[in-house]
Amino acid sequence: MIETLRETIVFAYDTPEQRHELMALIGDMPIRKDGLRVVAFSIDNEVTRVGLLHEAAERYDDRDELRDALDAVHQCEDVKSFTWEKYEAQD
Repeated sequence: MIETLRETIVFAYDTPEQRHELMALIGDMPIRKDGLRVVAFSIDNEVTRVGLLHEAAERYDDRDELRDALDAVHQCEDVKSFTWEKYEAQD
């Protein structure tokens, strides 16, 4: 059996020109069946949002508190600005 090592690399870009440059580097990697290939794209900080959802599940045992926390994470437009301290201060 061949052991497969996988790592995740996340790129950030600030301008449409930088996005174009990144996409040029990626080339046909999203459609390759094997070898070096792209297996996921994430936009709008969804990776961060999923992490916050997992954190909420670890932080809150009470069903209602968990529901409210999950809703707050889902509703947050800019998850970069989300903190548990700010969330808990709203109560």
